[in-house]
Amino acid sequence: MRIGGLSGLDTDNMIKNMMKPYTMRVDKMKQNAQIVKWQQDAYRSVISGISDITKKYFDVLNGDNYMLSSKNFSSLKPSGIPDTSTIKINTGSGAISGNYSLKVIELASKAEAISDKAINIKTLSEGDYGIKIDASNNKIVIDSKEITLSKSRYNNASDIAAEINSKINEDGSGLKDTVKAVVKKDGSIKIENLFKIDDANKELKVTVDGKEYTAELTKGNFTLEELTDSINSKLKVAKDADGNVLPEDKGVKASLSADGKSIEFVGTTAQPNYSVAGVNLGGTTGGTGITGTDVTVAGNSITYAKEIIAGFNDTFNIQIGTDPSKQVKLAAGTINTVADLATKLNDAFANSTLDTTLTATAKDGKIVLSSNSDKQVIITGESGKSATSLLGLADRYEMSMSTNEKMSNIVNEVVEFEINGVNFKYDFTSTGAEKDKTISQILADISDKANVQASYSEITKSFTLRSKEEGATQNIKCEDKSGSFVSSILGSNTTAKGKDAKIELKTPNNSTATTIIKPSNNFTIDGVNYNIAGAKKDEEISFSLDGNVDDSFNKIKGFIDDYNKLVDELQKKTSEKKYRKYEPLTEEQKKDMKENDIKLWEEKAKSGILRNDSNIENMLSTLRRAFFDSVEGAGLSLKELGLTTSKDYQEGGKIVFDQMLDKNGNNGEARLKKLLKEEPDKVFKIFSQESTSYPSYSADLTLTERQIRNKEEGIFQRINDIFKDYTRTSRSASGKRGILVDKAGIEGTVSEIDNILYKDLEKREKAIQDMELKLIERENKYYIQFAQLEKYVNQANSQASWLSQQLGGGMS
Repeated sequence: MRIGGLSGLDTDNMIKNMMKPYTMRVDKMKQNAQIVKWQQDAYRSVISGISDITKKYFDVLNGDNYMLSSKNFSSLKPSGIPDTSTIKINTGSGAISGNYSLKVIELASKAEAISDKAINIKTLSEGDYGIKIDASNNKIVIDSKEITLSKSRYNNASDIAAEINSKINEDGSGLKDTVKAVVKKDGSIKIENLFKIDDANKELKVTVDGKEYTAELTKGNFTLEELTDSINSKLKVAKDADGNVLPEDKGVKASLSADGKSIEFVGTTAQPNYSVAGVNLGGTTGGTGITGTDVTVAGNSITYAKEIIAGFNDTFNIQIGTDPSKQVKLAAGTINTVADLATKLNDAFANSTLDTTLTATAKDGKIVLSSNSDKQVIITGESGKSATSLLGLADRYEMSMSTNEKMSNIVNEVVEFEINGVNFKYDFTSTGAEKDKTISQILADISDKANVQASYSEITKSFTLRSKEEGATQNIKCEDKSGSFVSSILGSNTTAKGKDAKIELKTPNNSTATTIIKPSNNFTIDGVNYNIAGAKKDEEISFSLDGNVDDSFNKIKGFIDDYNKLVDELQKKTSEKKYRKYEPLTEEQKKDMKENDIKLWEEKAKSGILRNDSNIENMLSTLRRAFFDSVEGAGLSLKELGLTTSKDYQEGGKIVFDQMLDKNGNNGEARLKKLLKEEPDKVFKIFSQESTSYPSYSADLTLTERQIRNKEEGIFQRINDIFKDYTRTSRSASGKRGILVDKAGIEGTVSEIDNILYKDLEKREKAIQDMELKLIERENKYYIQFAQLEKYVNQANSQASWLSQQLGGGMS
């Protein structure tokens, strides 16, 4: 608490009271924002409840409870199928009880054209040849200072440069902070001068249109190239006297001169008017700034030839499949081009009798290694003399072609070919449009346009063209028109034909086996679904279908129970009492309350948050109609099915089993069980029949189209549609998601921060922040005013004291 000096005023308390009207406004804004947040949470709870039912009953992957499938409306279940059998039997509406037997004569297959030759290529980047060091080449003299390399073998020039720099930087070397070994792009090691940046020269001044900007360079020792990069990084943040950064479009850029001996500054605009450190750089070509000269050390570049040296880097081993490993030895000699290396590899393959399997080709500065074996090809190094590193390989490498390889490494010509009547043309030459297209890209193009599945197997090392469907009507036909694309990837296997499935089937209606031919391994006959995809030829099973309505009945009853729980929850949300006296608590109020008291208060405050909510009430109304609007072609009403609505109007239209007995003395449950046993297809139709006019849900159907779809589809289909209308995350053509998702969003999706309530909260939070800033300003203003008051009181007291002294002095 602040107590004023001589004034004796309780400043803090006075200002707090003066601020109350304003802090109350902020508290009210925060309370209103909290109500919106609670609304959002309440909507999301509704979405979650709907999602739970959707996942449980309307997700095709949840087969046992998938209520849109006819199999869940059949009272018949298969029994007697051996556990070892891979044949799968499912029943649907229309199946009859009794004994069945099935024998697989032939399985359906897709048309497959499989390459009759192996193709395995790998593009290898030229690696490190290694550098052999001995007494003849282990000494380097720089400015009369001798450096001796300590190793007999280095992987590359970078390793040698690292050791040279290590010795340069040793105390007493006489070279520290003056020169540095740098590996250039051509692989040579160049000894370069270092330029020192310190307090004396760290400031670089750039004048732009008469305004001076200053950049402070990093202190240290740099090569010209390093200094160029450092200068450019600092020029980006150069500032004028007012702290303004040099505009990028009006700046200056440093670059190495063409001969690499100096740094040049060039303006970044067409006609710059710049100067750097007092040097005039006006004009389009810029001018010379910092200049460096090469260090002469009997030639300042050190170059080590790429060479294969006997017993040093000339040997590796190749194993193909389970055959014994073969040693491959490269002939010694200098390698000037990648073509030289390819020649040595092919000569070595021939010497090791591997030339009929492996070939090396130079292409685009790299080695392309090709194998025509369908077996594993494993390359391993040989200790002390391994040649794997010069091919850019690890000491153990398995050659396995990826579909990221270029197709031009297999076919390098202009080709034209036809697959199933679809024409293709590619130019894989060195200048062709498709020269850089990968195998994966070409296979995807073929798959898309020719309606086939084009693939490559790393296991069999072969290409395959496969039809997308099974059956004897499926064909693959490939033909080269010009060039050799088809023959290169498929060999002579350019045509293929699919096969139909053939079975012998006995049913309760037919005790004699009937031969049946189907274009797929998954088919339905008289309400029984057979899946023989995993079966073997001549596999035979016998089984029976026995009636048991309990399973289907319990699934329907389970759905109704879960549906009623949801309806009950929604009905409570729209009708629960709203306690208007219970507003969200402020932080100040919570300070004086116990945790349990806060919890109880907030339960009251949240009550009625969705009372009379139009979105939820409309959804409940639509759900009720889904049950009572007749289903076209079903031949049943809801009452005949044994179902009705609860007589308690407060329950919001819950679906219950009819307790009234029909003329046969059956209540609702008994009626449904009887129908499941005797007429399961009718039960399926009223619950799960698809619309024939519009079989798939679409948010973009017109009102008329929706009415037709709704009229034709079963109750569960309608409910699924309604749930999608309110909770789908996908957008319609007009950009709208589900009604509740657009309103409140779903956590973990894009809609979480793209919904009506989120945007409302954003605006409210912004208004609160603005108001809180104004409160701080107002509070500070009050403190300044009271401080001024204190000052005046002090002055008055001083004057009074002086006056008192004067008056007292006069009387004496």
